[in-house]
Parts: sequence; structure tokens; C-alpha cells
Amino acid sequence: HTTVESPENVYQIIKERRKRQTDRKQGVHKRYLGQARSVMACMALTLATMVVASSAYVARSKGALRPDVVEVFANHAEISKTAHDMGLYATQPYDIEFGCDFYDPQQRSELLQTLEEQYPRLVVVAYPGTLWSLLQELSCAGKGQAYRHKLKKRRRKEHVLLEFTKQIFETQNRNGQDALTEQPANSVSRETAPIVAITEMPGVHQVVGDMCRFGLKHSETGGPVRKRSWCATTS
Repeated sequence: HTTVESPENVYQIIKERRKRQTDRKQGVHKRYLGQARSVMACMALTLATMVVASSAYVARSKGALRPDVVEVFANHAEISKTAHDMGLYATQPYDIEFGCDFYDPQQRSELLQTLEEQYPRLVVVAYPGTLWSLLQELSCAGKGQAYRHKLKKRRRKEHVLLEFTKQIFETQNRNGQDALTEQPANSVSRETAPIVAITEMPGVHQVVGDMCRFGLKHSETGGPVRKRSWCATTS
């Protein structure tokens, strides 16, 4: 199973990975997404801080290194980095960028077992949303049935990641801990069976809000960007 790294080692891993990503050429679209991730990080870490305050007693039975935050499908690991900066303990992020391939059933199983053993207070799951975007639906209308057939085939492959997200929520719910996921409000993934099952779990709440209210701005003009987003959370 996954080895528990010290907070200092985890932070160094995140810094090195983020530096390699920063060195790549970034377009306007990527900079915009970076700002969105920062807003998401603030939301997630606000929840994490609340969870830590209300769950401190569990640390006595689970050990001092029980993670405050675990980030799954981490990409730039914005949440993990922000957690460290706030003095919280985030484990090494889990993402293809960090060597985790969750299309592999063994790796999915290993992470679920790790969550059972480490008992994290909050797991943030940012499952891939590109194939489930409204833009893909609009592309189908313009490109015809061949494109729609290809999209359905790719979505079938992605379905295991949605099911994995549901399993993470089930694990956290069963352990009395928290989980959080976020997608654009118009994401088609919200209509799939695994995501619907998440929203029907006891204690799971849904929130839809505009990210401009949390400070999201256009990277070039500085003007507010709406980015209507949906969250499902156990707290």
C-alpha cells in the first residue's frame, strides 16, 4: 500500500512537479484553468479547516500523521499545495502526473485500501470532466453521428473513473469522514448513475454557485468570470 510520506517530503514532491509544469508553455486557456483551480483550492481548504476543527479527537486513535487532505486526480496539485501553506497535512497527490493510473483496477483498489488505513479527514476528487462537458454535446450536433459514436466509446472508458469517485465517497461516508467533488454545473456527468448515486447518499449536499463570487477573474482582462460550478460534498 501507499507509504505515508512526511509533510516536508510531500511538499517537495509537489514543488518539483509544479515547476516542471510551469516550465511548459502556457496558453490563455491554461492560465484561466489555473485560476479556476485556485478558487477550487480555497473552497476545498475552507472545508478541510472545518473538518479538522470538528474531528481532532480521531487523531488520538488514528495517529498524528492522519492526513487532513487527500487530492485525487490532482493535476497541478493546487489543493495539496494550499493545504501545506495553511499548515494542514496533505499526502502526495494522486494523479497520472504523479504516476497513478486509475484506469488500472489494481491501482484503484490500492488507493481505496489506503484511504481505509490512513483515515483522511477530507478527500477532494476532481474526476476528469472534458468528455462530459456541454461543448462535447455541441460538437456532436455539428460533426454528426460518427463523432457521437466515438464520444460514447470514450465515455464508456471514462465511466470507471466516475464509479471510482462514487467508491471514494462511499469509503469516506462509511468512515464518518468527508469527500468533495466539483464540476461545471452543466456537466453531463451529473446525469450518470455513479454521480447520481453520490448525490443520493445520506449526508451528501449539492451546491451550485458562480466562481466570480469567489474571486475568479479573466487572466487577460482582469474582469470577473462566471464559471457556474457544481459541488457535491458530505459536509
